[in-house]
Amino acid sequence: MILPIRRLLLALGLAPVLLAPPGCQTTAPDFRYRNETAWVADHPPAGGEAESEVWRAPDADLRLWALPAGVGEHLHRDREEWLFVVAGHGRLRVGPPGAGFPTRAADWRSYPLEPGDAFLLPRRTAHAVEGAVALRALFSPPQPAEFDVVFPATGPDQSDSTSSSHSRPPQRKR
Repeated sequence: MILPIRRLLLALGLAPVLLAPPGCQTTAPDFRYRNETAWVADHPPAGGEAESEVWRAPDADLRLWALPAGVGEHLHRDREEWLFVVAGHGRLRVGPPGAGFPTRAADWRSYPLEPGDAFLLPRRTAHAVEGAVALRALFSPPQPAEFDVVFPATGPDQSDSTSSSHSRPPQRKR
């Protein structure tokens, strides 16, 4: 019985819509354009922290950040983050994938950050950016209004370091 239903859907031209995975059945975002080179020229990493407007789609959001002094150790509980280095130089420190905050210095890995580099950070992967860089960051799923960022605990007992969740919206300059 399933075969005739598929044929009917195909004949009606509705199969791509009705048989698409759930994530594909959302309204498409509006077309947007931004020249990253021009944005970075207007917001050089050494000139102060800046964030472009957030571009949202149903399954992801994209931001450009200029970071004069990097970003301290943090993780995102519920989303992957793709980082693309647009300008500047620095280092990316990364903990074990998906493991939260490392308790030993030896568990951190360090990578150079140079224009053209790209990184995928799985959910719950601690990371920190050192140096003055401009980054393109893609989050999936999109960041909620209360920014999903967790910083390590600062108290004497750091056994559950992910317990200090903060909602820190990034500074915005246009």
